[in-house]
Amino acid sequence: MPGRLEGKIALISGSTQGFGRGILETFIREGAVVLGLDLQATDGPVSGYPESQAYQIKANVAEEESWKKALSTCISHFGAPPSIVVHNAGWSYPNKSGLDVTPAEFERLFAVNVKSIYLASRILIPEMKKNGPGSTVVISSENAIRPGPTQTWYNATKAAVSSATKSFALEFARDQLRFNTICPTSGNTPLLKKFAGIDEGPVPEEILRAKREAIPIGRLVEPSDVANVALFLAEPASGIISGVEVLVDGARCV
Repeated sequence: MPGRLEGKIALISGSTQGFGRGILETFIREGAVVLGLDLQATDGPVSGYPESQAYQIKANVAEEESWKKALSTCISHFGAPPSIVVHNAGWSYPNKSGLDVTPAEFERLFAVNVKSIYLASRILIPEMKKNGPGSTVVISSENAIRPGPTQTWYNATKAAVSSATKSFALEFARDQLRFNTICPTSGNTPLLKKFAGIDEGPVPEEILRAKREAIPIGRLVEPSDVANVALFLAEPASGIISGVEVLVDGARCV
């Protein structure tokens, strides 16, 4: 039985760990070929998969040249531009007052979380329009909907990309290009360590416990949770769905 993404070409940023790695593995399992982008990657096959199925490049999503490289690599390795794009790469500073965020942190935050999608869109959408239909999935955050008090400027970046994604859904609907966001709550990923200000070692159990207790369903979001929603939004079965924010939050934002 063919997979739900059989014959599709997908591009996933932030693909080496966390939600991105979960999405990559799920898409491959469902028949897609995948190009991964990550600052931590080395150009070459993705570990555990043949090069014909999954390839990755070292890329800084905040730089235009990385997106040009991604498009050319996708075409050279898989024969065509992607019809599925997942913007997962993200960055944040440790939790603190918005007044204490430095100019350097602010600039990097908006470069990675917002400018990256602007740059990618300028390069990828024109090619996707030629080969539609297509689906773009942006990993936003519950913070776009329910802001946290010690993550002010991170919240702002996620609100920005959620709004831009809705605008693109309207702008390119006639081209059969869909745009949706996934808004997870606290996840079992490296970004949780970043929020907690932990450079080495695991997140302390007391922090994990507090995060779990704040989520009504009683657990953190796992990469598979986000990957399963991304799979649905990428596959043809969701072809009428565009411009929505899907909360993956265990009822936290109810």
